Amino acid sequence: MSIIPSPWAIAYAHRHFTGTKDSHGNKKRITDPPEIRMVMSIAQPGRFGASREVISAENLLRDETALMMAVADPTIYYVDDSIWIFPEFDKYGCLIPGSGIAYWIMGTPADDRQGPWPDLLAMFGGVVRCKRVSG
Repeated sequence: MSIIPSPWAIAYAHRHFTGTKDSHGNKKRITDPPEIRMVMSIAQPGRFGASREVISAENLLRDETALMMAVADPTIYYVDDSIWIFPEFDKYGCLIPGSGIAYWIMGTPADDRQGPWPDLLAMFGGVVRCKRVSG
């Protein structure tokens, strides 16, 4: 549990594979219904110094947005799960389906604060990296 407030609401959906396979032999992926979670902050790191290989004209037309999301407990987020930032809610506080901006969780969420006092540092939460590709 973090000592830092979490004022921002996001929608989160866990995605996982089933034991059944599709016609191509791939395991079917299902997405659980979204749930509302609160996060400490959402930041977009700068792209200066970042590089990527241009392999086609379509690649140049894409927009990639990476976010760093500070959360109280990074262990409850998993790679390839979905989040929606800025979701909308009805007058009862329920999520309006299809609202918000969708992102994928990249890599394994982690506590980037290394040190000799892991229990103390855990009070500051961790970081979840997210990505959106559009275009």
